[in-house]
Amino acid sequence: MRTEKIVSEVGAPWVGNVVGFAVIGAASAAPWQGALVGMLTGPVPMIAILWMVRRGSVVDHHASRLDQRNVVFAVLLACTAAGGTVLSGEGARTGLWLLWVAALYALVMLWAVTALARFKISVHVAVWTTHVIVLAMVISPWWGLSAMVVPIVAWARVKVGAHTRSEVIAGAVCGLMSVGAAAVALSGV
Repeated sequence: MRTEKIVSEVGAPWVGNVVGFAVIGAASAAPWQGALVGMLTGPVPMIAILWMVRRGSVVDHHASRLDQRNVVFAVLLACTAAGGTVLSGEGARTGLWLLWVAALYALVMLWAVTALARFKISVHVAVWTTHVIVLAMVISPWWGLSAMVVPIVAWARVKVGAHTRSEVIAGAVCGLMSVGAAAVALSGV
């Protein structure tokens, strides 16, 4: 398997969600909340997507066809909402809320851009951008060094032919905007 294919799979959004929520949960003294929300926003929707692939309603596990992404976004939104329910029922820490709200905002932006502009924005890059920014904000600025993951994932997605440069750049902008909007929303401004 070629390097770009491996990076594309390891850098998949479901992996980013598991890692991001687990790390934020552990750093926020709420490891079980982080792990549970990571599972609800990572493996659970991935299993649903794989089921859709098996049924033939989605061409592959990356939802590569633009016209098949709406159903995938609906599944992602339902799973993300379930994660929010877990957090609201457990009195979640601010870091987990920030990541969850940012993830929700990113998901809505990604879906809107896909559905309205018919533009195949990179979910991979948006997810990793969102996570690395929140990690740096919540845990330590040193986590900003993990931002090197973003251009590596972007490179892989372009190299495997899944996205154009514009689509991965738009994914990064979406991730950045979602964190900014979430931070403002949670600050009460």
